[in-house]
Amino acid sequence: MNTNRLFFVIFFFAAVFAFAGEPPIMDWRFDAAPALGEEITDATGNVSGQLLPAGSGGDMVPQLLKDGVPCGTAWDCGDSDTIFAVKPDGDIQSLGDISATKGMAFAFWIQKDNKDKSALHRRVFGWESLFVDCSAGSDALGFITGGMPAGVDPAKFEQNRGVWNAVSAERVLDGEWHHVVFSIDFSKTDGNVVVYIDGEEAARNSVDFSKAPDFKPGKSFFIGGRLNGANRWTGAIGRFQAWNRALSADEVAKLNSEGK
Repeated sequence: MNTNRLFFVIFFFAAVFAFAGEPPIMDWRFDAAPALGEEITDATGNVSGQLLPAGSGGDMVPQLLKDGVPCGTAWDCGDSDTIFAVKPDGDIQSLGDISATKGMAFAFWIQKDNKDKSALHRRVFGWESLFVDCSAGSDALGFITGGMPAGVDPAKFEQNRGVWNAVSAERVLDGEWHHVVFSIDFSKTDGNVVVYIDGEEAARNSVDFSKAPDFKPGKSFFIGGRLNGANRWTGAIGRFQAWNRALSADEVAKLNSEGK
């Protein structure tokens, strides 16, 4: 192999590696029928979790979906009364710590018909201390963070207990499958909070996370429910991933295309 060809090969693989970026720290495929209390390991091999009864104390578990699911498999949580608890992990606990991570991002596939507006404030996921929380409203998903938005009066912000609805993403509760990504870049303050729907940017806002309260490591991370077991998700959810950095638009588009 001559020098020019060797250089090209090295450059090509370096470019591929750079585009791929750092892999997710959490990757749930939901590819097995769920059972209460059984510990399940995610696709990274490092994170485990288990399905728990929700506040009602029932034991109906989600149904495993395979037909027509863009990401291959999913759980239909509509008739269940359970939530999925992710086991505490060092990497996950560092999410939201601007001194330890570059940012955070969450990606997931969901299917939910809320045309009758009956399922309000259902949680897709919730993380202790509500540094990040995603809930379904009448026709949109709301993402809540604990950072202070730029330009907001600190006194007024404190009255709201440090919680600010960063972005709402429309067009996702129409009964169709949608890929949703919520990404935050801690290194910037302008346009650093972005929501993508089906591979395209849907909403963007600015949050100055350098003014965020002192970081408190999260102990609980629930998928499909609120932290106290209430407001459980009543739609379907597939492949839930998390990163300790922001995602680029190219990465988001690739994640969306891979699920089709």
